[in-house]
Amino acid sequence: AEETEPFKTDESVATPPLHPAYRMTARISILAPIPMLAWTNSEVVRLLTISFPPASPLSPWSSPSPQIPFPPLPPILSPPSPILSPALPPRPIRPLG
Repeated sequence: AEETEPFKTDESVATPPLHPAYRMTARISILAPIPMLAWTNSEVVRLLTISFPPASPLSPWSSPSPQIPFPPLPPILSPPSPILSPALPPRPIRPLG
């Protein structure tokens, strides 16, 4: 059996540049993180002990609003039933002529 030689490549040949339609560039922007305030335990305790004013009487968090009484609704009436007329007796057949 005859051995085949491995495929030889010429590494000195440069790969042609891709057509602009096939070229893709991507830009990624990373925003710097917003600095966070570091709360100390004493500040947290101070803020939690601040007294809040009483809720306004118009506040939605206050007691529920009074219910306005409405008159009761009239009973639901069913539609009138069609009046059935009594069936007329068949007329006798008379000869024409």
